[in-house]
Amino acid sequence: MTVLSMLNPHAEVVEDNEYWRYAINTSLNTNDVLNINQLRTRGMSGKWLVFVPAAQLEAAWEHVKAATEESLLGPSSKASRRVIPGRDPVMCVYTRDWSDPGDLTRVLAELRRLGFGSHLSYKEDIATHVRLYKGTTKYPASLYVAAAGATTFTQRRPDAATIHGVKPADIIAQVETEDDD
Repeated sequence: MTVLSMLNPHAEVVEDNEYWRYAINTSLNTNDVLNINQLRTRGMSGKWLVFVPAAQLEAAWEHVKAATEESLLGPSSKASRRVIPGRDPVMCVYTRDWSDPGDLTRVLAELRRLGFGSHLSYKEDIATHVRLYKGTTKYPASLYVAAAGATTFTQRRPDAATIHGVKPADIIAQVETEDDD
């Protein structure tokens, strides 16, 4: 089993493919991966969403990939390969725990140092899992937002521990039950 597949146990595809390309923090050891997976299982992982113009994606991805592999960002990152007319492609820079403001701030500051100065949003993986996207509900899709150039962020949803009034662990238990059927 690869470190990348251990970091993304629910994904069917963990290698570069037609939709995504991936990078992992090369300093992670087995204990790090187990701790990250425990946090993910509890619904605590998340990612900074970095949207860049399609013409700049290749160069931007090289910076994020290198910083991820050099342990300057979080445990992993991925970049979209799909270009949808009228929309900028996204890079996801993962963090271990959305409730750890120190780690989120550290990763945000590194993204700023790498030159990503635009508005950035942060979204928990569980929110993506339950298909909480912009315009799909009355709730904002992202939990946190950093204004252009800012190295601090603000919370957008009033209760980060729940999505639609449901705790992440309950959502995961329901999905695992459905997967067993």
